Amino acid sequence: MMQLIQLFLMSSLVAYSILVTYPLAFRKMSGRRYQLFNGIALGILIYLIMDIFSGTYTLLDDSPILSFLFIVPFVLSYFGFHLYSSMRVSGVSNEKYAETVSLIISLGIGLQNFTEGLAIGGSLRLGLSTVLIPLVVGLTLQNVTEGFPIASPFLKTGVEKERTYLLYMYLLGGSPTLLGSLLSYVLASTPLVVVFNALAMGGILFVALEMYKGMVKHSDQSLRNVAEVGIAIGIVITFLVNLLP
Repeated sequence: MMQLIQLFLMSSLVAYSILVTYPLAFRKMSGRRYQLFNGIALGILIYLIMDIFSGTYTLLDDSPILSFLFIVPFVLSYFGFHLYSSMRVSGVSNEKYAETVSLIISLGIGLQNFTEGLAIGGSLRLGLSTVLIPLVVGLTLQNVTEGFPIASPFLKTGVEKERTYLLYMYLLGGSPTLLGSLLSYVLASTPLVVVFNALAMGGILFVALEMYKGMVKHSDQSLRNVAEVGIAIGIVITFLVNLLP
């Protein structure tokens, strides 16, 4: 019983550290500052894609079955988010567009955080205490950065009327960590990790590409340069955060 309480507390810390960046969405931005912060958010997503792929690839171990369980969910996730986005964003207002993008980002990050939860619960169940503490610290710091892309679609439009909606998006992105840790405490499965990582990567890749296309389409060259600098900053920040543990 005490071990379950310990698991719940550690997983909750990781899951809801994502809320640290929640207040950032309530500061309406424009021009260069918006492009910089939007670029940072995109840089974080790009790093997550690389991180998810590198972590999942090592699990495949040249297994045809695991490779199938990776590529099929990845393709389905990418095109699924594409179809959903196409139906939701055609001819809508900036506010509704921001809500849809934030939702897709939250779902992608949530799927990835579910697999992080699997790692926490599995480590505790196997008694890997030397691995568990650095893992929790590292994932907590990473989750702080992951909250920023969820807020980024609202940085230009503001979100005063959607405070509750954005809070739900943060909870959607963070809570799967807690669910995954409780599930893996009972049942750990490599195929499960592969499938959810693939689903997460498909969603995050779709959003990252859409964000970059938006930067190119809706900004002049000087603002585009600011966004590119932001992308590099986002990648570096996330890389350094992952080095800290």
